[in-house]
Amino acid sequence: MNLYCGIDPGKTGAIAFINEDRSLEDIFDMPIEVAAGKNRIDVDALSSLFEEFLTCGDFYPEIEICTVVERQSSRPSQGVVSVFSIGDSFGVVRALASVYSYSSLDVTPRTWQKKINRPSTGDSKADSLAYARELFPNYDGLTRKKDHNRADALLIAIYARMMFRNGGGE
Repeated sequence: MNLYCGIDPGKTGAIAFINEDRSLEDIFDMPIEVAAGKNRIDVDALSSLFEEFLTCGDFYPEIEICTVVERQSSRPSQGVVSVFSIGDSFGVVRALASVYSYSSLDVTPRTWQKKINRPSTGDSKADSLAYARELFPNYDGLTRKKDHNRADALLIAIYARMMFRNGGGE
């Protein structure tokens, strides 16, 4: 059995797991720890999340996780510390996705949004929330405006399912 994982990396990101039937298995806000007075992704906690799904053999004896990570990039107006932080978060998430997943890839926001036919009104966060609420009406974790990262993770998981069921790759 495959699980499809969508990851919106970053300190306010989220990780979503869906199954073959496109049902939500679980969703987590990105685990964060404080080190030297700064927030950063908690590598051990994130690793444990993946291990939890790989070791749930009672339910899924032959589990494979197929993961898509949203590609991060810097903007010209960002400072050096901010760019380094984004790169560090993206690198940590990509590395763990590679280690714990049967297959993984990264994708630009524009690519996954277009592929899943996400409606666009010009407000990316609101668009993701609205579409994820439509696709997952029974999930009550998308009630707040700040839940847009969970919405993105769910939609990226939908993209992962589309890509890996069709042979993988972009």
